[in-house]
Amino acid sequence: RGILRLCTLIFTYEGDGVGCFKFVLRGAPYAPIPDEEPAAPQLRTALDQVKLKPFLVEDELMELEMSLLWVTFFMPILPFGVGVTMIAKLVEVNSDVTKMLYIRRRPVPMDDRVLRREMNAYAWCVAVAACGWSAGLSLITYNNNLHEWGWAGLFIGYGITFFLMIGSALTVVLFMHCTRLPRTVSHSDAPSANP
Repeated sequence: RGILRLCTLIFTYEGDGVGCFKFVLRGAPYAPIPDEEPAAPQLRTALDQVKLKPFLVEDELMELEMSLLWVTFFMPILPFGVGVTMIAKLVEVNSDVTKMLYIRRRPVPMDDRVLRREMNAYAWCVAVAACGWSAGLSLITYNNNLHEWGWAGLFIGYGITFFLMIGSALTVVLFMHCTRLPRTVSHSDAPSANP
């Protein structure tokens, strides 16, 4: 029993929700809910949710962003990998739904405008950087005659490096300027009428 509880604590349960290593030794810290209690099913469901590790939406978005980056930058090198990655992403998205609904604690709904804005800005930056990356691969890496170009080859290398850095930064600035979020005043930010 102790080994099973330890594995459950490591992989499924959040330590704070079950009392950490006390859970391994003694089991769940909650007393059983009597069946006579009218809200017993809801209470059991709530306690089950408290035990689980939280589903972190930001981590899932970061995985998607990293996948987009890898696919975009390695597509010119290995085009077959795009199809394999697409199949893997379909499997991952379906498993993420199962993870969110059954394995992890369900997230609290919140406004996602900032996350969407960040994801869109990231996609634009990757698209701009991919142009420089592809040009760099064609003109520098796969160019067997670059050493014969002299100063032109050096300027091409510096130009592509400049485009990769400044192009993405300029894209972020322009994207953020064009998609400014309106500031909303919440009740806690509003000035009170009583001094």
